[in-house]
Amino acid sequence: MDSIFIPPHGISLFITHDEHKSYYATLSDDIDSFPERYSDDRWISPDDKMKAIAENEIWTMQWYPVTPIGSHTIHASSLDVMNQFVRQIFKDEATAPDSEFVDDVCRCQSCRENGHD
Repeated sequence: MDSIFIPPHGISLFITHDEHKSYYATLSDDIDSFPERYSDDRWISPDDKMKAIAENEIWTMQWYPVTPIGSHTIHASSLDVMNQFVRQIFKDEATAPDSEFVDDVCRCQSCRENGHD
């Protein structure tokens, strides 16, 4: 695996591995208990979500680019898969014609659309 890609974040960033195991739950049980935390749009893909559940293994990256209110969350079945996905997001953003990375502050499309600047 390449080094971990850390997205621009003006506030904070967290990488978590298997938090559900801290309170003796399976990933499947945790998803059932907290569906909003594990919404489908936060996963790399539906197949990767199923792999994570089958292996009871989850990696999460959450970062607050500009304010303590707005954040991005990505779930994946492995650190490598998560890292590749986040790296690709920012590679795509950096090559997009309307990209605006300024002073290590996230100017990704999502932040621009949601007014996080």
